[in-house]
Amino acid sequence: ISNNTAVTAITLAAISNTVFKFLITLFLGTRKFGRNIGFIFMVIILAGLLTILVF
Repeated sequence: ISNNTAVTAITLAAISNTVFKFLITLFLGTRKFGRNIGFIFMVIILAGLLTILVF
């Protein structure tokens, strides 16, 4: 497979993992904790999407 395909696949896997972990924090944590983690995870997800767009 090409490098671009590998980067896209790995980045999408990391994004889906991050979203799943965020959902776990929403269900198991407090609302404040979910908001704080949500902000951090949003930055991570946006960085991943930016990586996909660049490569």
